[in-house]
Amino acid sequence: MIDIGLNLASKRFKNKHELIRKALKEGVKGFILTGTSLEESKKVCQLADELSDCARFTAGFHPHNAKYWDAKAAEQLTGLIEHPLCVAVGECGLDYDLDRMFSSKEEQHLAFQAQLELAIQHNKPVFLHLRSALTKTGTQEILEDFKRIAQPYIEQGLKGVVHCFTDNTYMARELLALGFYLGITGWLTDQKRGADLRRAVELIPLDRLLIETDAPYLLPHNLPERPKDKTNKPEYLPYVLQAVAQSKRVTPEQLETITNDNVEQLFGVRF
Repeated sequence: MIDIGLNLASKRFKNKHELIRKALKEGVKGFILTGTSLEESKKVCQLADELSDCARFTAGFHPHNAKYWDAKAAEQLTGLIEHPLCVAVGECGLDYDLDRMFSSKEEQHLAFQAQLELAIQHNKPVFLHLRSALTKTGTQEILEDFKRIAQPYIEQGLKGVVHCFTDNTYMARELLALGFYLGITGWLTDQKRGADLRRAVELIPLDRLLIETDAPYLLPHNLPERPKDKTNKPEYLPYVLQAVAQSKRVTPEQLETITNDNVEQLFGVRF
């Protein structure tokens, strides 16, 4: 099992090396550490260096942090992208959640396009974030902007994964048609909020599936016992694997092999 989305730089994780050791004992073989800002990308770069046997990292500006994008940030981010343990550009993308729009759409578009250019220049996939506004036209609006910005780079060979995909079958079909992988989290196990995702997972081809915890967020609901602090950890990835395998009607062992192969295909790494 490989956790393609672990926010190991999070302040909620105190003993980061012990956290990784526990996950390794539970059968998780590798981790891709998420960079969402310049500072966080630097931190996960350092952590990946310390854990190079089992970790790689991404470097990017989350859409929430797009307002901080400038020429100096681009220069420093480029240095991180060139690090041999960096496997993707991102977390980058668009976030139109009306309650959490910390950067304007214009700022998001600028930072997103610039990071797509860096991905093409450095022959790296992108680690994508895509969250629409919860309105009747929210999905169409963000898809139109996403396609307009990304299509020229897709035509140049851009690949990537929409990480922490929690959307519906329409969004899944559109993103799959663009050639992207979809990363599935414990959201799938949420009986109240995960119905749309459960329907979407049924139509995702096995060769486009990846699994992740997005820890410390999105604690799986199928744990035998929920931790009191409700903090998700990479050691819980087997529960995501089980839920996705059940949805796809394959065994966890089969899905583990498939998703490990998918990680190698997209990120060029095998742990």
